[in-house]
Amino acid sequence: MKRYRWITALVSLLVCTSCGAVEDKSPIESLPGNWGWEGTDECTVAPAAHRISSQGRRMHITHSPLREDGTREPRREANYTVSGRSGNVLHMAMDGEDRKDDQGALVTWDLVALDSDTYCWRRNDWPAGSCTGKVQRCRQAQSGK
Repeated sequence: MKRYRWITALVSLLVCTSCGAVEDKSPIESLPGNWGWEGTDECTVAPAAHRISSQGRRMHITHSPLREDGTREPRREANYTVSGRSGNVLHMAMDGEDRKDDQGALVTWDLVALDSDTYCWRRNDWPAGSCTGKVQRCRQAQSGK
């Protein structure tokens, strides 16, 4: 009887462990698609297209940023190398980055997945808990479907 309980406990533990792994999805899985800054018309006017390499090591964004005068810049590209992951945070380095932190090192970026449809950016030299405004997934109806 003791052996049966031990086997049952072990099987239950293994089942629970595998369930946890299913729940622990990488934020990179939900990133492909069109995105826009919360509170803007980017999703209808100029959504930022996000693509991920097949190995999940590179992220490619095409976007048309808003200028201070309200006009949009020509569409441009931003490319990132994913250097790691901590839970809901992807650590990345932007190609061509020239901004430096107080120690003179190039800044790196964290993409913080708030949920599967919202994220924000955080620079590695910003205080803990700091984040940009929210970036939201564009809904199909907004993108013309």
